[in-house]
Amino acid sequence: MKQHPVHDKQLSPVEQQLKAQLEANTAVTQPLSWQQLSDTLPQPLATHKKPWGWFGLSSLAVAAAAAWLVVIQPNPAPLNPAMEATQPMLLAGNYTLDYVDQKLQQAYLHDADQAHIDALWQQRKLLTVQEDAS
Repeated sequence: MKQHPVHDKQLSPVEQQLKAQLEANTAVTQPLSWQQLSDTLPQPLATHKKPWGWFGLSSLAVAAAAAWLVVIQPNPAPLNPAMEATQPMLLAGNYTLDYVDQKLQQAYLHDADQAHIDALWQQRKLLTVQEDAS
């Protein structure tokens, strides 16, 4: 862009007024701090808060429905009866034999004396003889 050459002549009153306005508008002012700038800006309106209570209530309802479907309702019959456990349930007399077996295992693990282990083996033999007799 071509600039006009500056002449040494006197400026007209209108030009002097325009020059004064230009200098006033382009004058460097003191820079503002962030605090001063934020004080001059308009404050935002309060935003509408989301209804988190309804969100929590709906998630609680979903969790309750899932618990009712999975835990509370009785399990249906198995789809394949051939896959059921084939091991019979222990009878009341078998619990004593199972208890003696556990005591034997613990005795071996804790290095019990041989007399204690022999006594447990005799007790186990007696229980198996009684079970076979009945």
